Amino acid sequence: MPEISYTFKLRDGRNLGYAEYGKPDGIPVFYFHGYPGSRLEAGLADKAALHGNFRFIGIDRPGYGLSDPKPGRTLMDWPDDVAELADHLNFGKFHVVGLSGGAPYASACAWKIPSRLISAGIISGLGPVDVPGLKSRLSVFQRFWFSAARNFPFIIKPSARIVGKMVCRHPDKFRSILKERTSEPDNRALDNPGILGAFTSSFHEGLNRSTEGFHRDLLVYASPWGFKLEDIRCKVRIWHGEKDFIVHADFGRHYAKCIPGCQAEFFPDEGHFSLAGTKIEHMLEGLAKT
Repeated sequence: MPEISYTFKLRDGRNLGYAEYGKPDGIPVFYFHGYPGSRLEAGLADKAALHGNFRFIGIDRPGYGLSDPKPGRTLMDWPDDVAELADHLNFGKFHVVGLSGGAPYASACAWKIPSRLISAGIISGLGPVDVPGLKSRLSVFQRFWFSAARNFPFIIKPSARIVGKMVCRHPDKFRSILKERTSEPDNRALDNPGILGAFTSSFHEGLNRSTEGFHRDLLVYASPWGFKLEDIRCKVRIWHGEKDFIVHADFGRHYAKCIPGCQAEFFPDEGHFSLAGTKIEHMLEGLAKT
């Protein structure tokens, strides 16, 4: 079905934006977008969700898209918002899936509200950035941002505004920068108008009204998560491309090593955008088996 966007008022008065795709009476899946992004990113899975009998719901994190900011929010606040939305939609149990920067939020749900989850999926997932063996897998650009978030947080908000303006006002320039920093599989994927359009529209929607979500996410990623992956007691599936130049596959291997009983699949010829853009049906088939 075409994207339909809604807002839901949480108990604390904030609006939470979300969009629905797939089959209206299907198995519920909450999708957590990357960094930056918005609920519209879930549109990548519309056809696959329809065929796989999933009701696929993309949610704007606070400060992105239609969702009001939540000053000082932490990673551990997110599962409460998700559970409240699930109650509003009359969902007992549901899947959660996080792509890239959405993966820490899916992990938080797996740790904090396991009784509500059928399973959690992690696609090209960013992991804890303070793990010694993973720091070297961050790009120079990423290391700068995470270091600044920890040591000079006052420069993050104006920097986020600059990035947000570039994405919204100069999408062609942003696309060129993306292609310069990604692998050949990702370049091919970004040449696909459907895949490129899904990501650029998601970025634009996420940053057009405010860059507060972008700014706050960075602070969240650079802070202690508040739980250990080893303590997750929930079914988890992990998918990662070996040619991912944005989130190195070693992050996926870290998840696979730490989360008890998880199932992990690594794709030798896929990158960051190509995995989400071309393998989503395969990944939803994996969810259906849990």
